[in-house]
Amino acid sequence: MDKYRKPARSYEDFKKNFQYYADIAYGIQQEVERAILYIVKCRLEAYPAENLCYSGGTALNAVANARILSATGIKQIYIEPAAGDNGLSLGCAYYGWLEVLKKERRRHNGSTCFGISYSAERIQKDIDTYQRSTDPLIMRRVVDEFFAHLNRDKTAVPQAKASIQFEIGDLGVFQVLIDGGIRSVRQALARPTCMVSASEDDFYRILTQPGTADEMMRSGKIKVSNSGELDQLLRNINLEKFSRLAKELVDNESFEYEKSIQYTVSEDYIRHTAELLAQGKIIGWFQDGCEFGPRALGRRSILADPRNKGVRDFINTHIKFREDFRPFAPSVLREDVSLYFRSDMDSPYMILVDPVRDEWLDRISSVVHKNRTSRIQTVTPEWNGKFHRLLKEFKKISGISVLLNTSFNRKGMPIVETPGDAIDFFFSCKLDYLVMDKYIIGKEQAAVLPVEAYDLTIGMK
Repeated sequence: MDKYRKPARSYEDFKKNFQYYADIAYGIQQEVERAILYIVKCRLEAYPAENLCYSGGTALNAVANARILSATGIKQIYIEPAAGDNGLSLGCAYYGWLEVLKKERRRHNGSTCFGISYSAERIQKDIDTYQRSTDPLIMRRVVDEFFAHLNRDKTAVPQAKASIQFEIGDLGVFQVLIDGGIRSVRQALARPTCMVSASEDDFYRILTQPGTADEMMRSGKIKVSNSGELDQLLRNINLEKFSRLAKELVDNESFEYEKSIQYTVSEDYIRHTAELLAQGKIIGWFQDGCEFGPRALGRRSILADPRNKGVRDFINTHIKFREDFRPFAPSVLREDVSLYFRSDMDSPYMILVDPVRDEWLDRISSVVHKNRTSRIQTVTPEWNGKFHRLLKEFKKISGISVLLNTSFNRKGMPIVETPGDAIDFFFSCKLDYLVMDKYIIGKEQAAVLPVEAYDLTIGMK
């Protein structure tokens, strides 16, 4: 433990000493794997078997799960897809079905997609009624600039120590640390002494209309647990000056904001989506009822071509708004999995990793981790027909049946649920297109370019 005495005080500190923290994470992972294997092997000694059913939050550790298959006599492993505490609700429901209602056992098809399916009429309604007084991209830029501004320009430095945590709608969590100076970070590092909660619209209003903070706190639009500390901070910040800087920022940026949504309705939307992916576009894919559990499995997904070497950094920075080291997973046709990966195994819930075949390491590098493995999802027509068809169409165009698949959300935000959630997210980041059922929504135009227009030598826009 003597080695682990250097906690990161900021994201910049974390990046500066990244290898140190990466080594700690790697060491912890090794110990987790050692402990899990010990438990499994002890169980097998007492009760020999080739099948294993495994649950609990640690069961989401895909690397450890693969070790169970490679280092024990287990031939088949079943991991409950919502292996954390949320999965307890399934057991309670099953108990109620069997013991309370006295119903018969029924074999389930394995799908975890229990969510509501939204009709075309609902999607059309959410498109028609969607509007935002301010471009969400502008709003995000101004809020980010405000917290960066705190690190650069203070009128005075408050004497009292404080840790003020801001929770701003879908924009995320920020902390302002006051201890002989003012420092802001885009995460929660210290126990907060003051909590501030506001929607992105209301916080944007405070930053661009000085003098509105008191009114909005009195009305309850902004909730503050310790108004004295927030007042202290605001007194030491020249909001008048920042509002002028914000106006200059907005005026100088070439934001293209369309209040009316541009879209087409296509019966052949799956083929059109495959064409857009092959052109290098990044797609928000919203189909049928959402998944239950922590993985996006082709119902509420952000999709991209895994051959694009810049796509991982772009999605992390401009869409997910999270650390650049975060990896992404591949979804692959079940019938083709052995073409790209070492093992020919089922992995429908994205809870197992597998080594990538040498000839594909560079070609699909955006979904390959540092240790040359991927956390794969195998897709079958029985489990997700639309997603399977999309992979087949993409294969016809590109020659590969693999797509980068990540959850349809950003850091600190739950996966989108309704069409309105998806539209709001789409216009707050740099996704290229949003496909909801047969609706293909774009930002500049709704036209779907022919696949022949795509040049594979061109990177991301």
